[in-house]
Parts: sequence; structure tokens; C-alpha cells
Amino acid sequence: MSWASDIFPDQEVRHGDRQLLILFLAALAVRVAYALVLYSTIGLPGITAEDSAGFLHLSSSFATAVADGTVSGWEWLGPTSSIMPLFLWILAGLHLLAGDDASWLFVMLNCAADAGTALVVVALAGRICSDFARAAGWFYALAPTPIIIAGIVFTDSLFVFLGVLSLWQFLRWVEDRNMASAASFGAALGFAAMVRSVMAPWAVAAFLAAGIIALLSRGKRVGSLGQLVAAGLIALVIVSPVLTRNLAKYDSLAFTSQTGRHLLFWVVPFVEQTATGAAWEANVARLRNIDEVREVEAQDNQFNVSAGLTAYAFKELRRLGLPNIAKTWGVGIAINLTVPAVSVAPPARSLPRPRYYGTVGQGVLGKIRNYVGAVIETLYGQLLILGFAGLLLFRLLQLVGLGTCYKAAKGTTLFLAAWCLYFLLISGPIASPKYRLPLEPVLAVFAGAGWKVIRQRQSQSKDRKASNVA
Repeated sequence: MSWASDIFPDQEVRHGDRQLLILFLAALAVRVAYALVLYSTIGLPGITAEDSAGFLHLSSSFATAVADGTVSGWEWLGPTSSIMPLFLWILAGLHLLAGDDASWLFVMLNCAADAGTALVVVALAGRICSDFARAAGWFYALAPTPIIIAGIVFTDSLFVFLGVLSLWQFLRWVEDRNMASAASFGAALGFAAMVRSVMAPWAVAAFLAAGIIALLSRGKRVGSLGQLVAAGLIALVIVSPVLTRNLAKYDSLAFTSQTGRHLLFWVVPFVEQTATGAAWEANVARLRNIDEVREVEAQDNQFNVSAGLTAYAFKELRRLGLPNIAKTWGVGIAINLTVPAVSVAPPARSLPRPRYYGTVGQGVLGKIRNYVGAVIETLYGQLLILGFAGLLLFRLLQLVGLGTCYKAAKGTTLFLAAWCLYFLLISGPIASPKYRLPLEPVLAVFAGAGWKVIRQRQSQSKDRKASNVA
């Protein structure tokens, strides 16, 4: 089935296909041009950031081992249990194909996947109202955050493409109740989880919601439940190699072994900073010097390490208290929604600037005041101010669109809003535009709706003025 058939009337489908092709090529061209300019002027630092070096090292080592024929058994799932394998498989494959050019080729794949996301945004908006669809796709195609993140060796662009594809297929299944939509929904969820394990809790929630919908469907209950079982089995088959390895080798059904370190060495230090004002780095150093933490980290089984660090992290969070946790999450969510995308662009990050993580201050507001006071005097800070002004206008447009979408399709809008809320809560205090990328497709849908409403109001205002003159 043509994607255009989700948006355009039957007689306009061929014209719609041309429009979607133009949108895809335009989105691809913008992303490739951006990445090409950075790579040609800065080199590898232009398309990499903090995590990229680790990804490239792991994938290069894995590719070398594959080429030497030394990989066997569970080692085929990658050299580490802290990263899901699909991303490393792709990157290692590119190393085998192109050697040192693997990073550039991966960015090109990122650009293509993210241009594809623009098409999915069109289809997603079409599930609410076809009038919003084309504008939503163009808002995503030209939004700074997706363009910048697609130009960096990160997991995010590929993950978002698969994740948003699952949202679209879920909504198609709700309306059509056919096996093709259910199977596509399950496959997209499974492959997204194979890129980033953060998809797994959302997948459980999505299947629960789908199950409730199926049970409430008179005359379609048995067929709908059967389709969901098939979708669940497809998703489970896709992720089963990872779960089987972790159970057999590590006696764990967790997807990755990074949860404990994330909670204890990232989340807890931020909450501690809210409570005491101490710098994030100082809080991390204190935690690493605790004997109990050292004993946990000395274990060989990394999943046991993760479980032990998670338990200690929750102990620390209970000590710090719910008010400090809530305040830390609130500030993190606000920052993730309002920090301009330029803050993660490699050229901007190379400018002299204070580090937010390293800034001290009495409480959260004191930390923010100190950071803003220091950063505003730099060129980096001035770029942030310009970016924030533009971002604020878009947020207002998206608020208008949110209300419009809710009036047009309450259930669909609430489902998309739940997706946004999930990723805001998961990211919590870890502040960066990178972590709002999963929200950007939905925000583009809201922006498209807001734009359409404003244009309609402008047109009606002109018509009224014209009639008054007449």
C-alpha cells in the first residue's frame, strides 16, 4: 500500500506520491549537505560527539575480530552487553566495507533514515487529519534538531525512525485491524529495541493498550487478539537472541547491563546537586569512592554489577527524597524542551563555554542562574539565545496544534502525547536536545496542525476584511 494513500484521496494518490518523494529528497539533501560541510571542513570531529568515539572503537574492534574469524557463539551479538547489537552490527559492517570511511557512511545512513522519518510523520499526522500532514512532514524535514543529530554517529536517528514507524503502524492497526499492520507494528518495535533497549518498557505499555482496545472491540475481539499475539511473537523473536544470551550467560533477563551505572553515576549525582548544590563531578567522585559501590563494581558478571548499582542508586534516591527527585526531573524536562539544537552541533560545542554539568550553585535555580550568568558572556551563549527565541515560537505553534489535534482525534493525540511523556520521564535530569529527538516527530505533527490553523484564521480574516470593504 502506498504511504500516500494514508493521506490523499484515491484520485490524488499519484500526485501525493510525487509530493512525498520531493519531501524525502529535500529532507535528505538538507541533512547530507549539513554533514558534508562539517566533515569537509572539520573532519571526523564534525560528525562525532562524546559517545561516538566509544561506538567507533567497539565497532572497529568487532569488525576486526569478524574479519580475523575469531568471533563465535554469543560473541556475534557484539563485544559488549551495555549496547544493543543492531547498531553495532551496522557500524561494524560499514567498517568491513569501507574501513576508516565507516563513520561517514553511517552518517549517510542516518540521514536517509531521518529523511524517511519525515515521511512517517506525514502518515502519522494523516491519522489525525490529512490537512495537517504535508505541513507536519516539512516541519520535521527542516527542524534543526533532527538535522544536527542525523549528522553525528549516534544511535538516535535510526532508533527514532523505527520507533515512529511503530507508532504509525499501531494507529493503522487500531483503525484497520489487519495482520499486516499488526505484524509491521511488532517488527518495528522489535527492531527499535534492538537499537536501544529503552524501547522495551514502551513496547509493553503499547501492547497493554492494544490489548485493552482489542478486548473492547465488539465483533473483532478474537481476530484483534490473534493479531496482537502474532505481533508480540514477531517482536519477541527479533529480541530473543539478546534475551537468550543474557539468560544463558549472565542469568539475567535484562536487555543491557548499563542501567545501574546510568542511575548511580548520572541520575543520583543530579538529584544530589539539587539537594546540596555540589557539582555533578564531585558527587560522582563521592559515589565511586564508597566501599560498597567498589565491591559491587569488582564483580565479573556485569548484570550483577548493574543490579547492585541499581539497588544502591535507589537507596541514595530514597535518602534524597521525593521533592528533590521531582524538582530535578522537572528542571531536566524543561531544559530538554527548551535548549536549542545548536548546543549539540559540533562547531558550537568546540567554542569556549562553561559546562552545565560542572556548574555549582545552591539548589537547581542557583545552578541555572550561575550557568546562565557565565554562558551569556560567550559566543556559544549568544547562539543559544538566538536559538531559544526561535524555539519558543515553535513551542507556541505546537501548543496551538496540540489543542487542534486533540479536538480532531482525542485518542490518537493522547497516544502521541504519552510517547512524548515517556521519553521525557526516561531522560529525566539528563539534559540535552539529543534526548528530545524521539519527541520531534510528534512535535512536528503538532506544528503542522498549528500552522494550518493559523493560516486558516489569516485567510478568514482577509475574507472578512474584503467583505467589509465590498
